[in-house]
Amino acid sequence: MTVLGLTAILAASEELAIALRWIGGGYLIYMGFMALRSAYKSRGQGLEVPVSDAKADRPLWRYVRRGLLVQMSNPKAALFWFSIMSIVLRPDAPGWVGLAIVLGTTTFSFGWHLVLAWFFSTEAVMRVYRRAYRAIQGVMGTAFVLLGGRMIAN
Repeated sequence: MTVLGLTAILAASEELAIALRWIGGGYLIYMGFMALRSAYKSRGQGLEVPVSDAKADRPLWRYVRRGLLVQMSNPKAALFWFSIMSIVLRPDAPGWVGLAIVLGTTTFSFGWHLVLAWFFSTEAVMRVYRRAYRAIQGVMGTAFVLLGGRMIAN
């Protein structure tokens, strides 16, 4: 979106930029309250994470595809990259720079998510996560509410 000029549109329309900031802040506050509610509902117990239903006869690419689709439809990820590119990509940059950024970040994102999927699927990490679930949700929920409030206030 940045490569196609959305940053220039936002720079020209202060009202649109303010509206997007308020929507983003509201979304963060909503996500924060959902995380806090989840932490509260767990009542000090860890999270019961069911054992994966992965079957050996299913190809790995199906799980990779599912993970990528989840990430590509995640508005937080899209807004993150949009904000970074609006700072990095200058309006007078040649077209190849935008293409290089899109291809480079896509490659980086794909590799990073493969590493994360492997790491967080290990039994040791899952055990730690189950025990620390309530604390993690509480910290993340509080951070989201504070960040969302700051976005709206500025």
